[in-house]
Amino acid sequence: MGVRCGGCVNVVLAIAAGCSLWPWGCAGVPQEASFDRPDPSSRLLAIQEAAQKHDRDSLRSLIRALDSDDPAERLLSIRALEHRTGQTLGYDHSARRAGRSEAVQRWVEWFDRGGTDRESRVSNR
Repeated sequence: MGVRCGGCVNVVLAIAAGCSLWPWGCAGVPQEASFDRPDPSSRLLAIQEAAQKHDRDSLRSLIRALDSDDPAERLLSIRALEHRTGQTLGYDHSARRAGRSEAVQRWVEWFDRGGTDRESRVSNR
């Protein structure tokens, strides 16, 4: 049995993002958080920001990141989704592509059915 920790996602994100969390990154240039930038540090920052949001657009971006070639991006994305939704839908960031693809499809279907994060469900009651 593992210990659940709501704040642990922030620790995992901070460690994995490494230098990118420093306002100037490792190269001394300010980093922009974006899922669409080619540099991994920008994408990891975007995942960190999306983990704290409560909107469907950021959920969609996290789900897309599950299909990344970058294992760190996949790990952080599923931890962020788990933090926001309370579930993984069987996704394993270290699984072979075929196994990941099936789980990503489950996430896409969940989203298409109107899936939301825990915070949104609580505030709509």
